Amino acid sequence: MGLIEAYGVDEVYAEFPHGSKSNRAAVSLSMVTSVITAICYAKCIPLTYKSQFEAKSHFIGSQIDMKDMVVITALQKYQKFGYKKPKTKKESEATADALAIFDLCFKERFPNQYLQIMG
Repeated sequence: MGLIEAYGVDEVYAEFPHGSKSNRAAVSLSMVTSVITAICYAKCIPLTYKSQFEAKSHFIGSQIDMKDMVVITALQKYQKFGYKKPKTKKESEATADALAIFDLCFKERFPNQYLQIMG
């Protein structure tokens, strides 16, 4: 929780948990979701969940699961802010998915600033 204070976190955007192929992953996902929700509730920090489909539809204009396209779009949109493609494919995909969620939430929350910054 020290990170919340250190970085002045005042709202949290997260991908809505969705199906998993393994029981162990599903349990881990539910635990992480519970912890994030509890921390946000305890600290009175707004928490916004978005589905991967909403985020991808906004980010790349399609709900088709095209990981490579999400990674390319993340690099194109956020390179000017210092974003560099991570070294591994798994890190690239996870980071790009997070940026897609952030991008959608930021646009919805601050549409005028989004247009000014992102064009």
